[in-house]
Amino acid sequence: MNISSSSPSFPPSQQINNLNNRRNSFLYLGICLTLLGCLISIISIALPGWQILDLPELNAVHEHAILFDCIISEVTPLNDLPRIHRDGRKSLPPLKPARQCTYKFEGLPSWQTSLFVRMAFEEGDFGAREHLNNHRFLPQHKAVLFFCVFTSVFSFLSIFVGACSSCFLPNAILHTISVGLATSCSILADISFWMAAENDIGIRGSTTVVYQQHLSYAFFIHCLGSLTLLLSSLFSVLSAYLLLLGECRKKQLLLDKNQRRDKMNEEYFDQKKLIQEDSKCLLLSDLFSIERAALTASLEVLPPPPPGTPQNLILKNSLIYSSPNNRIGEFIGGKQILNIDNIKCSDKEIILWIIEAGWNTKFIYLILIEKPQPVSNK
Repeated sequence: MNISSSSPSFPPSQQINNLNNRRNSFLYLGICLTLLGCLISIISIALPGWQILDLPELNAVHEHAILFDCIISEVTPLNDLPRIHRDGRKSLPPLKPARQCTYKFEGLPSWQTSLFVRMAFEEGDFGAREHLNNHRFLPQHKAVLFFCVFTSVFSFLSIFVGACSSCFLPNAILHTISVGLATSCSILADISFWMAAENDIGIRGSTTVVYQQHLSYAFFIHCLGSLTLLLSSLFSVLSAYLLLLGECRKKQLLLDKNQRRDKMNEEYFDQKKLIQEDSKCLLLSDLFSIERAALTASLEVLPPPPPGTPQNLILKNSLIYSSPNNRIGEFIGGKQILNIDNIKCSDKEIILWIIEAGWNTKFIYLILIEKPQPVSNK
């Protein structure tokens, strides 16, 4: 036994409700992803590992970040060597390397110190160059900070506008635009920093060795935030599309309802008009029947008329004349009945004429025409 399965068809109102439910799901998911991407981008700015420079000569690692720079040294000072106590017990130093960070927002040194550092840098002193690089903003750092500020602004604006998009239709478009701008700013920050890192010529050490910086985990965390914002922008586009589709279907449903209502009203008035016309015809036919019955009853009690002189009943030009100067009424046809003398009238027929004058009926003529039959001669 074959059973054909078909997809269920829902009424238009239920389809609109399903669209609204899917649209709300995409909207809430997009808002959550926008908030998450913005937080990831802000947290990545505070992390130190945007670029890492490994210095084997100094047994140290330099971490260059957006807000501060850190030096991780694995050189163990003498005071951190294992100590032997009197009882023979040894105390081991901490195994983790020492970390020293310098914030770039700290006060700048005096002009004499700056001049000394710059002169040492020009002479090729490696230490002076590192000190100068650790205490200044590079162009890629400024670009990342600039785009991060606008990413945060557009992200929070999109969250506020997206929450109000159900109340006002243009807010859905504005929400999509604001999320797209936040995503663009975050991606531009990644591109600007990546291009600057690729164009870095490296740092020359005390010997002929050139140490090259490479990107670290903070940069990739910021890229993850950009990817999250990109997903949120896609969900915002889907949410706006479903909202516009639902509004179009609502308008189409309302238009169909109005058309069906107008059609039903038109059919109702047409049917009412027909009923009124039928009632008029019924009233008129009832009136004719009453008059005919009354006239027939009055004529049946009368004696038959005596045979008279020959008369001519001429039906000509749709008019009936019983005499040359006496108009009785209208009739359609053209006949001439002659020599009705010595004809006995046994059956009677009543014909009704209505003469219309103006807007309503003015005259009603009831004319009795006797159906003649020949009389047998005995």
